[in-house]
Amino acid sequence: MNSSYTFVFRQLSAFLISAFFCIENVCAQPGCTDPQASNYSVGATSNDGSCVYAATNLNLTRLAGLDTPLLDESSGVSFFNDQLWTHVDNTDANIYRLDSSSGLSAQEITVVNATNTDWEDITTGNGYVFIGDFGNNSGNRSDLKILRLDQSSINDTSSVLIAEAIQFAYPDQVDFTPALNATRYDCEAFFYHNDSLHLFCKDWVNKHTRHYTVPAAPGFYMATLVDSFDVDGLVTSAARASDGSIVLLGYDNVIPAPCFLWLLYDYSGTSIFSGNKRRFSLGTALNVGQVEGICFRNNHFGYITNERFQQLVFNVDPQLWSFDLGQYIQQVTTSVPQASSIPNQLLNWPNPFSSVTTFQLSEKISAGATLVLMNPEGKIVRTENLDGTEFQLNRQSLTSGMYFYRVLQTDGPVFQGKIIVE
Repeated sequence: MNSSYTFVFRQLSAFLISAFFCIENVCAQPGCTDPQASNYSVGATSNDGSCVYAATNLNLTRLAGLDTPLLDESSGVSFFNDQLWTHVDNTDANIYRLDSSSGLSAQEITVVNATNTDWEDITTGNGYVFIGDFGNNSGNRSDLKILRLDQSSINDTSSVLIAEAIQFAYPDQVDFTPALNATRYDCEAFFYHNDSLHLFCKDWVNKHTRHYTVPAAPGFYMATLVDSFDVDGLVTSAARASDGSIVLLGYDNVIPAPCFLWLLYDYSGTSIFSGNKRRFSLGTALNVGQVEGICFRNNHFGYITNERFQQLVFNVDPQLWSFDLGQYIQQVTTSVPQASSIPNQLLNWPNPFSSVTTFQLSEKISAGATLVLMNPEGKIVRTENLDGTEFQLNRQSLTSGMYFYRVLQTDGPVFQGKIIVE
């Protein structure tokens, strides 16, 4: 065969194979997958992190003033054991259970074998409570640590706790010259996920944040630098919801000190800045104080605390607030990852189907798992509670066409893909 014909034949064959694969497997088309974004792409099936949003204000609900002067410097907040807990950021080695209706301290527990050099955040995971003693306003600390507490030892009658220490250092810090409020190696925010603690620096120099990870077990570690992002401010707290949504809380230190919240979701793996990134304005420190702690109580709803804000003639008391992000992430995205990125395959047959299709997991899904079904525009058309390793989806009112599904678990991998109704 003539070499030029051979080349054309090979190119045509490759094209036909590629086209067939796309028809059968929904070719990944990158773009913005969030219908609420100004650049939403209806045909996008793979989130490329390009979504752009109009300026948005998030209204906080004031629940109570915090116990003062005891909690004037509330620096972190967490919801666990069906209770709300906080701590302050120096000298006081206690955690405090809060009455969310009055803001008063209902219980005080002392960490007897630890000191509070600069406690900045609190989070939970895998049966433990973690307290971040990593505040570093001058950038010269060499004793950065995270305290690990047994969550099961915390109850209504607890008065003392024993901590284990997770010590770490930043791999990219070589200069420890003191530079008050002018360092890149301050940290006030973290959360737990997948046996690791995810830390977010408070960069006073360029007002970006860098994402590091540290193992969640006692020992000394060199943190792993994962990524960075321009948050345009100082990050003071972080939290992760059970559906994977992440919030970063912070403020700008220029009066009137605008306060903000970044919502991160539909990202790939641990690359949390690769998906949707939406910024919300919370007001300024002149009306909401200096926001310092954030946590989720359940998906999309949670709490924020602020410490006392005193600047010039301004004096804002410490307070407890609630927030609700439900209306902003009620649309589950249509991004469909490659099968290799899914920890355990979710089998589905028949697909396409005309009446009933069956889903099967290799392991039992966690209690409270939910199947969310969406049309190609990202609108949720059905949600179902799941249990066990096998479940069926009836066609019912579904019209013919393609749909995307996502199985959300409170503690486990997220499974997603597409089905076709004939």
